[in-house]
Amino acid sequence: MKILIVGGNLQVINGYTNAVLSIAEATGKKVSTYLIPVFTPFYVKKKDEKRSFTLVSKKISPFIIFIMIKYFKRSFFAIKPYCSPFSVTGFLYFIKDTYHRALFAQIIDDLKPDVINIHGLYLDILPFIEVTRDKKVPLCVTIHAISAPDMNIILHYNKNFEEKEMINLVEAKIPIITVSSGVSYLIKNSFKINIEPIIIQNGVDFDRFVLNNQDISMVRTKYGMPQDKLILIQVGTLIKRKNHIVVLEALAEMEKSQQDALHYVIIGDGPERSILEDFCIKKDLISICTFTGQISDADLNALYLISNLFILPSTSEGLALVSLEALAAGIPIIAFEDLQGIQEIYNPLCVQLIKDHTISSVKDAIQEAMNKKWDNDLIKAYAKQWSWDSVSEKYMEIYQNLLK
Repeated sequence: MKILIVGGNLQVINGYTNAVLSIAEATGKKVSTYLIPVFTPFYVKKKDEKRSFTLVSKKISPFIIFIMIKYFKRSFFAIKPYCSPFSVTGFLYFIKDTYHRALFAQIIDDLKPDVINIHGLYLDILPFIEVTRDKKVPLCVTIHAISAPDMNIILHYNKNFEEKEMINLVEAKIPIITVSSGVSYLIKNSFKINIEPIIIQNGVDFDRFVLNNQDISMVRTKYGMPQDKLILIQVGTLIKRKNHIVVLEALAEMEKSQQDALHYVIIGDGPERSILEDFCIKKDLISICTFTGQISDADLNALYLISNLFILPSTSEGLALVSLEALAAGIPIIAFEDLQGIQEIYNPLCVQLIKDHTISSVKDAIQEAMNKKWDNDLIKAYAKQWSWDSVSEKYMEIYQNLLK
């Protein structure tokens, strides 16, 4: 069996990309697996013996340009309902769409995959879906998150794309996979589509969190972590959807004695960083907060292990990989009780729920989590049920059913 996986971005590593890479890696250990990233521009495949899958090259050539010409009209009318091809943004989408149609048609002809698994439902994904259907290759689509209901997600095209394309997938009887029951509920509730998607939750790599004490102590010193305080961490790109500001607002409302018992570590970078740092200065929180920026995987793993609490205040998530990573490292999670994916992992011995989206509720949940005695070994054991190997087994079952 030959599987072609489509999705991810090799330039900006995030939860979505890490999930796609991990699924490709786990599947590649079982069958011949190929991966073509969506949001990564031109590159040429380099041999990597560490990977179990093959990374497919994306490159421009006179032949690809020739094939693009025949797709110009189709790409124009595919993009037009969602983003005017006459605008700068729309024109860029039009060019990308045409290029990806030409490139993907050639890749399918060369590889002759048995099954294609596309990850995500964005306007950038549309050419891959339509070319797969044109070529009549068995297809399934994995939805990691839904953007339309979340006002904190800014798209450069009409948000009704998700609903229209979801209806097209259902009408074509293409299997839809979601990473949590919360995402499935959003699809049915937001788009009024009467379907029961297949749910395959994400996994986690437990080997990441086996470090020696020296590695852990070095990273504590490197990032100026206090020795005598509870460490609260948040991991993710600094964007509105990740909602870092509500944690800072909650800390600002705490009494000084409570603030002094805690140190908040924000891991990641993004457009919201200057806003968050300015808030810390204004509210005199800078001494209890650390902004690490982008860090190495080794440092991230060590920071998980030195932390006491993990907070996930996002306004929307499918099933956040960082939440599974926190559990695998033995850290309890603080999260909104209505967050998609949180019911999938909820256990009162591992998760502290935030009742609503008010600042006072966030503050109360943090304080309650600070005062609880958590069993880190129990949390690690609880996380064992999420493994990439079991995830790939479920995908393999779907691939085999598609071939039947």
